[in-house]
Amino acid sequence: MISFSTSSAPNSPLLKPISLTMLTDSPTSNLFLPLFLYTTCPLFFSPKLLLKGSLLSFGGSGGLESRMITRPILLPSAPGIFIGIRDLFTVNKSLITHASWNIAINKNPFLTSILKAKYFHSNSFWTARGDGPGSIFWSSILQIKNDLVQNVIYQILNGNISIWSSPWCQIWNTIHDHLLLPVTHSPLPSVVSDLWIPNTHIWNMDLLSTIFDPQAVQIISQVVTVDSQHQDILRWTPARKGDCSTKNIYRFLHSQDHVQLPLTGSRSLQQQANQILQRMWKLKNLPALIKTFTWRLRGCLVSPPKF
Repeated sequence: MISFSTSSAPNSPLLKPISLTMLTDSPTSNLFLPLFLYTTCPLFFSPKLLLKGSLLSFGGSGGLESRMITRPILLPSAPGIFIGIRDLFTVNKSLITHASWNIAINKNPFLTSILKAKYFHSNSFWTARGDGPGSIFWSSILQIKNDLVQNVIYQILNGNISIWSSPWCQIWNTIHDHLLLPVTHSPLPSVVSDLWIPNTHIWNMDLLSTIFDPQAVQIISQVVTVDSQHQDILRWTPARKGDCSTKNIYRFLHSQDHVQLPLTGSRSLQQQANQILQRMWKLKNLPALIKTFTWRLRGCLVSPPKF
């Protein structure tokens, strides 16, 4: 078993980079790994990011262990070829975010049904609350769920999703506040298609004006629908094609984390020297050892690693 040294990171949130352990033999040899980890490995362990037998170690109560890698990690993927992981915090967060996505789209019905029965049996995944005790896996899901909610939207096809508990428009999470009181229309519509003129994909403006206030009516009427009989599709908005892959999540999260070196002092870097280091990092035939030295010299990577 190969372990990489870590150092504690004080005052850090629960979701922080954690130690990476590479097991040379079967993962089942680790008797302390929780059972749910094996059942959900295909959900949030990407083979492009973590190689055979690479596992994330969980620790602490209510989240991931607060630890930080102190040096670059190079994992051998083939003779003479290495995959570098420089930001384990972002990698871990992207993996858990992708696991949340798979729960939202019900990719693994067995896992989703267990979590629903345990944690959100009376509402949807999007409105699930963190009250009461939960497993480490579910606690980690709740920590990043807000980031997922802010970057997804349903593409309306046949309008089968819930009006009141799904991210289908800008005001979905406060849509109850836009109801006109007292409620005169009974029963209230439950899914998006109930707001259309029957047998069409056109918004029923009279119905909308009866149920919601003018602000909500304007926002809802601007939602674009697709004339299709397929079920509504969840889209990852930061991606051009709307697909939510671990790579797309990582790229988005990394783009939100800007590292600015100081202009003066021991860690400052002149613009000319920075340009030279950027050119070195982009060279395809540069040995990994020199790239690692460039990394340490720069203090932070100057461009995202390509997996």
